[in-house]
Amino acid sequence: MSKQTIIDWQRDSLIAVTGSSRSGKFTLDKIALRPVGTVDERSVSAEEAFHSAVNDIGAGKTDVVIVAGRDMVEVRTLPIPRIAAEELPDAIRFQAQRQFAQMGDNWPIDYVLVPDDPKQEMRTALVAVISPTVMAEFEKACRSAGMQLTGVLLRPLEIARFAIASGSVPREGLYLVICTTNEQADLFLLRNGRVVLIRNTRLPQDNDQFPSQLMGEVRRSLLAASPLIGDLRLDGVVLISDSDHTQPTVNQLAESLKTQVSIVDPQGICSASSKPIVNLHANRLVASAGALVSGLADRQDVIDFRSPKKRPPKQSNTRRNVLAVGATAAVVLLGATWLWNKHRSLDSDLDQFQQEIVKLKEDLKVAEAQTSEWNQIESFLKGSPNWLDELAYISQRIPASEKVILNSPHFTQSSNGSSAMQFSVGADESSTVSEFEATLRDPQHAVTMKKVGESQRPGGRYDWEAVATITVSDRGWDLLATPKPVNPVSSTKETEQPLTVEAPTEQSTSNSTPENKSS
Repeated sequence: MSKQTIIDWQRDSLIAVTGSSRSGKFTLDKIALRPVGTVDERSVSAEEAFHSAVNDIGAGKTDVVIVAGRDMVEVRTLPIPRIAAEELPDAIRFQAQRQFAQMGDNWPIDYVLVPDDPKQEMRTALVAVISPTVMAEFEKACRSAGMQLTGVLLRPLEIARFAIASGSVPREGLYLVICTTNEQADLFLLRNGRVVLIRNTRLPQDNDQFPSQLMGEVRRSLLAASPLIGDLRLDGVVLISDSDHTQPTVNQLAESLKTQVSIVDPQGICSASSKPIVNLHANRLVASAGALVSGLADRQDVIDFRSPKKRPPKQSNTRRNVLAVGATAAVVLLGATWLWNKHRSLDSDLDQFQQEIVKLKEDLKVAEAQTSEWNQIESFLKGSPNWLDELAYISQRIPASEKVILNSPHFTQSSNGSSAMQFSVGADESSTVSEFEATLRDPQHAVTMKKVGESQRPGGRYDWEAVATITVSDRGWDLLATPKPVNPVSSTKETEQPLTVEAPTEQSTSNSTPENKSS
């Protein structure tokens, strides 16, 4: 197979490689790493780093595939109804616009379906979105270098593709793939050759702590995937690593998981001079190798923001429509002729009726427009609760501020009569989380708690954390009814508690997905 040019692009650096693959053997011939940002007291843009890296590997004016890092892409798993395949792209985009906070109508979106379990009511899709601004930056850099951008892939899936294409992971069975560097680990759960779960986490550089910390992340990954894999047991573990803590990690994994652990050395696909880059960026080089064969993979197993999955074009019914129109016209013409001959004496009355019909149609259009405007206003108001009243509702019921604190409030308003509030909840103990949930639930407020667990920053007042979503129903405005009062305080609450809510803070998207967040 001819050589290909792959660019692994993340915000702080770019890695350009040329390579080829044949019969499961991968070779990365040339590798160039270029930082982005402040270098030697000089600001280096991503486009400048792109040109420098491409020139260093001698790629020239060729086609190029970009592998986007996790810090540039937002990924989530979403439940999808069991609908026809051609309707999935539209349904997933609609669902994603409700789940991804920053996503706009013109954001590129692509997905892969998780292996199906007929016992589950819904299907699950791994959905990824990327900003149009980032895509424009990719296009501009390639265009200025005289290169043709043919694909924008997701790094985690390409690491998994390398593990399968290299023969390290069989096509049948449940396997855990772990790709480590000196600072982080990417974890993938593969079932019958398809991705079930992806996670990314940073790990300590201390060799003594690395295996135990990684084992904790493995347990969290298996727990997060339990709804998707049921009672299935691991058939094996594949560790992609070239670091000093590889063997202790293998021993820890084999002892804890009671399964076979195999090692893949990423240095085998690179030249000897690339060893320092492999130690720090093994996951990026392995993803670049996987991208070499992405063009041969099933389109359903690829996330490509350059060519995302879309609803197939509708079939043309022009001929059928023409025949139908012609037949209708013939019937109308014959009927009109018969009426003309039959009722010639009623011509004057017919003219008068037609004039009245025209006037009534104009009046009808005005009435329909006014009715539509009223319906829009009424629908908007029904889904527009008074958020101050809802915050007052919360403050009257939740435990005292010494036990609970709310962070990162997010309010979602819809036109279907239900809206939602979302908070990050900090609690002093697990029972307080349950108490928080129970005190807020009533017929008009549904409470959903997710990611309940111990805080990642223990030692403070609030050692437990969770994400609370409070769905508000039938709390909007009804123009034809009297205003609804706020629900009275429960008799079990003697005094009103102050509502403690912290303003949302800007968070980096460089870590794991919400499902992949380390507890």
